[in-house]
Amino acid sequence: MLVATILVAVASGCTTAAGGCAPLTLDDALSARLARWQDELDFTPVVPCGSGSLHVARITLDRPAGQPRLTFVVAADRSVFLMSQSRAVRAFTQVPDGARRLEWSVEGTLVRGFETVATAGPALLYLRWEVDRVTYEFQASLTRRYPSATLAAIARDNVARTLGAAAAP
Repeated sequence: MLVATILVAVASGCTTAAGGCAPLTLDDALSARLARWQDELDFTPVVPCGSGSLHVARITLDRPAGQPRLTFVVAADRSVFLMSQSRAVRAFTQVPDGARRLEWSVEGTLVRGFETVATAGPALLYLRWEVDRVTYEFQASLTRRYPSATLAAIARDNVARTLGAAAAP
């Protein structure tokens, strides 16, 4: 199993010598938008990481639970995954019928979620974790180019990135 995990991480192209993935760059317009929104947040946003043709295509800010939620839309030729960040506390309890429940740990941080199968729509991967009272959510549609194992490796790297950001001064 360890060999498969290492192969998946290498195949995803998301690893670096430092053991994580590189933060995705923001163009000038997205950087300016993030800087404007920074004052509305009571936490420091973590830009997702990835590699290859992955890039941040959009950033949104909404308030679904009264707290600001920042969402990075990461794309290649089309949307690949969303990574949201918020102080809003939402209990993780519901898993769609027929979905496979996921639960694993990255450096002691519990990651919970589920993976659905493709029926009426695309198969989905949804993961949630918390670091320093910030809730992170990773959501992706599974595709041939980005199957479950590849997206899970990218998600694990992003969990590790949020842990590293929390540890930074």
